[in-house]
Amino acid sequence: MIGSMYSGISAMQAHKKQMDVIGNDIANVNTVGYKQSDVTFKEAFVTTLRNPLPGEPGIQTGLGVQVAQISRDFTGGSLMETGKSANMAISGNGFFIVSSESPQAQLLDGATTLQPITAATEGTYDIDIDINGTSSTLSVDLRDGDTAEEIVAKLNQQISGTLQGNGYTAPAAAVPAGEDLNITLNGTALTLNTGALAGGETAATIASSLNTALAAQVPPVTDIQFAESPAGEIQLQTLDAASVDTVSVVNDAFSQSLGFTTAGAGNVQAATITDQVSFDLNLGTVRLAPKVNDFDLDSISIADGTSNPGAMSVLGYATGGASATSADQGVVALTRAGDFVLDTNGDNTYLITSEGRRLQGVMGDPPSAFDANTIVDDINLRKGLSSSQMVSDYAVGMDGMIRRAVDGGPMESVGRVALAIADNPGGLKALGSNLYEPNEAASVRDYSGPDENGNGQIFQGYLENSNVDLASEFTDMIVTQRGFQANSKTISTSDELLQELIRLKR
Repeated sequence: MIGSMYSGISAMQAHKKQMDVIGNDIANVNTVGYKQSDVTFKEAFVTTLRNPLPGEPGIQTGLGVQVAQISRDFTGGSLMETGKSANMAISGNGFFIVSSESPQAQLLDGATTLQPITAATEGTYDIDIDINGTSSTLSVDLRDGDTAEEIVAKLNQQISGTLQGNGYTAPAAAVPAGEDLNITLNGTALTLNTGALAGGETAATIASSLNTALAAQVPPVTDIQFAESPAGEIQLQTLDAASVDTVSVVNDAFSQSLGFTTAGAGNVQAATITDQVSFDLNLGTVRLAPKVNDFDLDSISIADGTSNPGAMSVLGYATGGASATSADQGVVALTRAGDFVLDTNGDNTYLITSEGRRLQGVMGDPPSAFDANTIVDDINLRKGLSSSQMVSDYAVGMDGMIRRAVDGGPMESVGRVALAIADNPGGLKALGSNLYEPNEAASVRDYSGPDENGNGQIFQGYLENSNVDLASEFTDMIVTQRGFQANSKTISTSDELLQELIRLKR
């Protein structure tokens, strides 16, 4: 009897979850591109009192029910004409590809397809980054068998404390002996030997090294000290009303490396040491992502410091100074909702979702081919135009080709919308807001154009309705309600049996 009560409880919990799914489907009956969900149950546990034998059935009892899965039905919904040029609907298979919500990430592309790290190509690679006009070199030791996550960790370890916010770099290696920091204090010259400073040191470590050098002066210097500000700067502070007259570094290259500037007596600062950029991981591809909006990455190049130049396909970059694009290439998401709107940002006009995510594709006239590594660009209707030129009209064909008319001229190709197909769409991770995250379970194919490789066609000026079937949902609601009621009756009946058993004792 106790077992039947717990079985009834598990069934009521399972039916409650089914009711939650049904309620969500009905709530989204008018949501553009929404896909309804279906719930299936499975037997929870089984107690075996006697194993089945030849000619003798076993004795086994169940111990309740649980939700087996909640799967989405990706059947296409009906198309509804809106007449809005920015609206699009997919008839058939495929998903629109939209970028991350924060357009900060920069992807690096190049012309060379590189090879993965193998035993023959492992070694120390020099990554040259040109940031805000100042070049920096990072050296990373990559080995055969390194995963993308491990390579990201190695790159970030190198970049931490090395790249600085204003483009200066900390010393790339130990500063050679004899390069001194000269300070004139109250008319008295002090010389600090800085040969012990090594690359990648934090602001606090550099300040400590300088203070150690100050303490070694004869007579001891007690009027000034180096300190790290809350912003991560190295500041020269004056004590006891001391006055710093001048600061200079013997070697100009070292002066730039440490980033010292003089902004008045007693205010000698090094550039802020911070992780303004980081290497990130996106679908197994390592990318360089700046963390601040005003960060300007000019270029990047990769070279093997030993004997294998360019063998870094895991990075998805090319050698020979591959340049950074201005496209937003954050973590992409997939969607069936084509309720895009136009967003003008300076000389650019993008097609974006209600959350600001940009529609992805390939650009050019004719549009570029879709790469096997699935890298795509922001769709920009004003690509290559000056601020004085106007897009008077644009159209999206069923094959995803985007054509525009500039200043009333003839239509010209400017790009093509990209679509993605998942061999197992049920494996996509729902993110909310009609978005899905591609993952290994979904087995997403390389991106391609509409009306090819199994993709459906695009209809401009239409939206895809939700595929929720209200008649089916209401039927499921009745069945769920009856199941809930029946299992609640199981609990009450078991309770009555227990009461009767207790009465027998009297």
